[in-house]
Amino acid sequence: SYIRTVIRAIGYKQRPGTAAPLATALRNATNPRLIEAAAEALRKQGDKGIKALIELLEADDATWSRRNSICYSLGRLADGDFARDALLAILQRANSSEQLPALRGLASRSDDAAVDAMRVSLASHKNLILASTALQQLATHKHAAAPGLALDFAQRLPAKADADLHTAVMQGLLTKPTTDNY
Repeated sequence: SYIRTVIRAIGYKQRPGTAAPLATALRNATNPRLIEAAAEALRKQGDKGIKALIELLEADDATWSRRNSICYSLGRLADGDFARDALLAILQRANSSEQLPALRGLASRSDDAAVDAMRVSLASHKNLILASTALQQLATHKHAAAPGLALDFAQRLPAKADADLHTAVMQGLLTKPTTDNY
């Protein structure tokens, strides 16, 4: 708790010389709340902090918690395409378990052709959780392809699919309700 408070205080705003120590704190952290605080503090450190986040994300030893926190922090950057491009690169080369945090990190990006193209591609992925996440994001941003992708996705669902998967179908269909979709 004390270390997290110090990290949050240091990383509250951009300060010279703090990116490297915050990156070390993030790399060494094992507590999920501490990892999250360090990732958020690094995000606020400008280009050096963003570069450090991307390097840590691409490291082979990135744990699930660290990967999620970094992707979430990078996804909160609305300005510039540096963080977006890093998340898209992870989506293009990673396996499906590593793709989910990167896709979730892009959840707030709207009206972005590159991100939407990736979402459309992932909505047909064989990993149903990854596909449903992409479909939900398309529906949230009212993408024109969402209803058709929702119908395709519904046909791929197993008989006893989780409610989250059905929610993605409903959200996709409700972006443009038609008689056929009902």
